[in-house]
Amino acid sequence: MGVPSALPQLSRRRLLIGALPATLALGVLGSSTACAPEAPPADLADLRTQFDRARSDSTLAGDAATALAGPSRQALVAALTAIAAERSAHGDALAAEITRLTDGQAPATDTTTPTTSTAPAA
Repeated sequence: MGVPSALPQLSRRRLLIGALPATLALGVLGSSTACAPEAPPADLADLRTQFDRARSDSTLAGDAATALAGPSRQALVAALTAIAAERSAHGDALAAEITRLTDGQAPATDTTTPTTSTAPAA
């Protein structure tokens, strides 16, 4: 069988001529991505709405856990306490993001808590 086994000859000139278009393409790609505009910041009104909801949810879950305290409802109280902690942590993260976006102005927290009256069980 006569299979030629000679490797093609690659000269330095042919290598440089072949590499030139690839180098130019990488340069154009790099410069176009470096000049891309920054991503727009998250909508501040949406973040404030989510912050208010997180604080409200945390308060409601904490109040519900307090109202349900009793030996027969320990699992429910534990779940509500965990929900309150998670929503509070989410509110803290949102507050940090709002502070970052507004150059140090922390969001105002509502200090009033909703009051509910419970009727005695008959």
